[in-house]
Amino acid sequence: GSSLGSGFSQTAKDQCKACDGLGKLAQKPCEECQGKKVYMAKTEKSFYLAPGTPDGYQFTFEKEAEQVPDAVAGDVVIQIETEEHKNFTRDPGNQADLVIKRNITLMEALLGFDMEVYTLDGRAINFTKTDITHPGGKYVIEGEGLPVFLHPEGIKGNLVVELNIVFPEKVHNKQRQKLRKKKEEEEMRRRAEEEEEEDEDDEDEDDKDGGDDGGDEDGEDDLGGQDDAGDGGDDEE
Repeated sequence: GSSLGSGFSQTAKDQCKACDGLGKLAQKPCEECQGKKVYMAKTEKSFYLAPGTPDGYQFTFEKEAEQVPDAVAGDVVIQIETEEHKNFTRDPGNQADLVIKRNITLMEALLGFDMEVYTLDGRAINFTKTDITHPGGKYVIEGEGLPVFLHPEGIKGNLVVELNIVFPEKVHNKQRQKLRKKKEEEEMRRRAEEEEEEDEDDEDEDDKDGGDDGGDEDGEDDLGGQDDAGDGGDDEE
């Protein structure tokens, strides 16, 4: 104990460093553990990282964690984290798909474009897009992603090109003319489609009306023939 002042004292308790609080000492301590039943050591574990292993995948080594006397050791868990790539990312919804981002101009979005992209292993792939690209548009190149994890046939995911439309700060006269021409072409195409649909509707209506009139005419002809025959008979009498 120790004195704190007039009439006061303090008592402190500390764990025994010889037995680590177990209350027991080995009569003949081991040279490795010095009677503590455990000692520090390094062990090596190996595991196979298959192609296409998903980000966050875990490998577990049961009962290989730190050991203490009279207790069951825990597990060692190794979690895989994918390093960032300067060009590619993995699709969170399907980690076998690789995503690459590319910018295109507004004119390219409207008129189409040719583009060259590189795969993860450095191969160049060219593709052409002729239709209009909408905001958030994508182009999928099949079979150029990562291997599908543990797939028996070793198939691969896709390479997804995400297209970002970069709008110009201003539109020059030549660009304005091209845009107006494109707008006129789209308007003419839309009108032609509407007229074609209207003509088809009119033809359908004519077919229905023609079928009804044909039945009436046949009936009138039959009745007319009977009247003529009757009249002829009266004259002869």
